Amino acid sequence: MQAIIDFFQNETVIQAIGFLGMGFSLIAMQSKSYNLLTFLRISSEFTFGFQYLLAGAWTGMATNFASVGTNSVYRYRIKNGKSTLPFQIAFAFLYTALCLISWHGWVSLLIIAAKVISTIAMGIKNTRTIRILSLCSYPLWLIYNLSVGLIAAIINDCITIFCLLLAILRIDVIPAIRARRAAASGTTDVKE
Repeated sequence: MQAIIDFFQNETVIQAIGFLGMGFSLIAMQSKSYNLLTFLRISSEFTFGFQYLLAGAWTGMATNFASVGTNSVYRYRIKNGKSTLPFQIAFAFLYTALCLISWHGWVSLLIIAAKVISTIAMGIKNTRTIRILSLCSYPLWLIYNLSVGLIAAIINDCITIFCLLLAILRIDVIPAIRARRAAASGTTDVKE
């Protein structure tokens, strides 16, 4: 039993778990499918929650583990055509309470803001909106992760911000520009 405890207290293992979470996160943001995006986000948040637990970063742990539940609720409700608004409000209060209970100094305020933004984002089916709102929340996570010193999470945040910008450009901006050009020229041939 002690060998298992020692294994999970190893700094390299803790950082490696973060890189696994990063993989889920990066793939998620490139997805056009809401179901795939939410499944990968849930996987990422569970993995990062475990990493934060091992690192003793309680605010990150609490909010990531809670996100597994909240995003599962959103996924179910959106799949069944039901409103997520009451849950978005309730979950925003939940995240605020979790951050205050697991207070880690002023950086916990950043996590409150980041989680409220991502709670609103994940309760919306539109993947474009999810990407744009995520682009607002990841810089806040970056500052938190810098303060707790989780290398994989810091790298994840930097790469995810870059990938979000690429995804917004590739999936949202370029097709919209092509559609406007096609409409202006009277053509209906728009490439994705």
